[in-house]
Amino acid sequence: MRKTSSNKIILSLLLFCVAAQSPDEARRRVPKLTTDDVLSLPRPSAGSETKPLTPPQPVPQAGARTARAAITWHNDYAEAEALARSRDSLVIVDVYTDWCGWCRKMDREIYSDPRLAELSRQEVFLKLNAEDRGQGEQFAQQNGVSGYPTTIILSGRGQVLQKRSGFISSPEAFLRIVSQARAAQP
Repeated sequence: MRKTSSNKIILSLLLFCVAAQSPDEARRRVPKLTTDDVLSLPRPSAGSETKPLTPPQPVPQAGARTARAAITWHNDYAEAEALARSRDSLVIVDVYTDWCGWCRKMDREIYSDPRLAELSRQEVFLKLNAEDRGQGEQFAQQNGVSGYPTTIILSGRGQVLQKRSGFISSPEAFLRIVSQARAAQP
């Protein structure tokens, strides 16, 4: 008698769980983490408190931000375009998202290179979050950005000269793309 009662309870719980799951939940897609996403997460050291995960962000400085290797990042499109127009330089736009492991890898491996820091003294570097519900998202939509990171190089007048989706393999490759954009400038 007791075994039959236990079996009924277990069966009832199983049926309840299956019935409680709505059809929408069963079909909902869940994003999958890649190895790079997981490996790019900071690992807490022994005895340290865990902090919320945030992407590497440059330090703010009067309208611009500077990363570890001293790239001067701007975060306002109109300001960056006006500055580039006045200096007759390019606007190099890094379109990223907070959750993107490849974006963090670009910050660590490409944008930390001293040659790019030097380049940021000649060209205008702009960092836009494609999911900020503001100008970053608007810029990404207007330029057909569908993958992250995406690097877009603009003339000082806003004309797209180069557009590259995904991780750029090396600082040398990044510098070649900038050179190609300069050559394509009208």
